[in-house]
Amino acid sequence: MFHLLSLDSMQHRHGPRTLAATATMALVDMQVAQVVAAVERAGLTSRTTFFVVSDHGFKLVKRQIRLNVALAQAGLVTVQAGKITASQAYAVPEGGSAIVFLTAPDPTGDLLARARKAIVGVEGVDALVEPADYARFGLPQPAASDQMGALFVTPREGYSFTAPADGDVVVDAAEGGLGAHGYPATDPDLGALFIASGAGIRPGVRLGVIDNVDVAPTMAVILGLTLGNADGKVLTQMLSGRP
Repeated sequence: MFHLLSLDSMQHRHGPRTLAATATMALVDMQVAQVVAAVERAGLTSRTTFFVVSDHGFKLVKRQIRLNVALAQAGLVTVQAGKITASQAYAVPEGGSAIVFLTAPDPTGDLLARARKAIVGVEGVDALVEPADYARFGLPQPAASDQMGALFVTPREGYSFTAPADGDVVVDAAEGGLGAHGYPATDPDLGALFIASGAGIRPGVRLGVIDNVDVAPTMAVILGLTLGNADGKVLTQMLSGRP
């Protein structure tokens, strides 16, 4: 396994579809070519299968939303010298989305109502999703996973979420934050890359859109293994038999 991280870093820094990103794509392509050439020199081509994959696409960011500033203004977060020292609600940004956790007991629902009010109407916020709608985004319920909070927030086009809890609620994006991922997977810009070639792969097959969870079971079949508890399925239409 060979992880080419430079394209992710470059798109975060300068944004997708920029000269810097395009040049990095060319560099990454050359590095893949070096791996293929090394396999050929080793005489292993006839029994080698190549998978070229990514886990997400990228979107251009023009403005950044600091939800914890909005929560601080609502009295739900305490900030001292730029650091959060206490909170009753806290937003965890994931670039193209954010999850709001309640960090104090809320038997009356007052904290959730205050958090919701603090976020609704913030520039760049597109949707405030309640747990009843989490399944539509493929998300688990908070009771089933401690990684899910009370609210799931998505931004408008050109916006992303960041972590600072002081300063303005919304700021212009600067170099280092001009690209982001973490947006809902239904966004076509988030589409990932999947290429398979070599031993065991049927040439010329076009799969269309696949689920990322299908990649591992397909690799396992090529390796002569079985993933009995995998969530994904084997992409049999691209296989020509085990190498």
